[in-house]
Amino acid sequence: MSYDDFDIDDVLAEEESDRDPDSEEIAAIAVNWRTLPDEEAAKKWEELRAWVEWISARYAIDESIIPDCWWKHGALVEELSALQTAWTVSYDITDAGYGPIGFIERWHNAQSRLRQISGGSCTQGHRPDRIRVFSTDSEWSRWSTTRHA
Repeated sequence: MSYDDFDIDDVLAEEESDRDPDSEEIAAIAVNWRTLPDEEAAKKWEELRAWVEWISARYAIDESIIPDCWWKHGALVEELSALQTAWTVSYDITDAGYGPIGFIERWHNAQSRLRQISGGSCTQGHRPDRIRVFSTDSEWSRWSTTRHA
C-alpha cells in the first residue's frame, strides 16, 4: 500500500473489528484520583502501590526519583498513575508490539520529571509538600463579578 492509498478510517475500522466487544475499554483503567469513589479507592491504591514497587525494583530506581513516601505527594501520584496506565495499555493484547518500547521511552523521559517533583527532599524522611494558598472566596467574588477589560 502506498502512502496515497492510506485511509485512516479503513485502518481504524479494521482495528475495531479485531477488538473483542466484551473486553474492558482501555480508557476505563485510567484513574481520576479527584473523582475516585471511596469504595474504589483501596483497590486502586493497592494496584498503584504494587506497580510502583515493582517498577522501582525492576529498574533499580533510587529514592531521589521515587521516594518511599511517594503516595503522600499528589504530583508523584498523578505521574506514577499515568505511567501505570501507559504501561498497562502498552501490554494490551490488541497492541501490535510497539507498546512496550513506547512505554520504555516514556518511562525514561518521565524519570527526570519524577526527580524534579520529588526534588530529593524525602531521602532523609518525608517532607510535606508546600501547598499554595489561594485567594479567599470574598476576594474571588469581588474579582469575578467585574469584567476587568
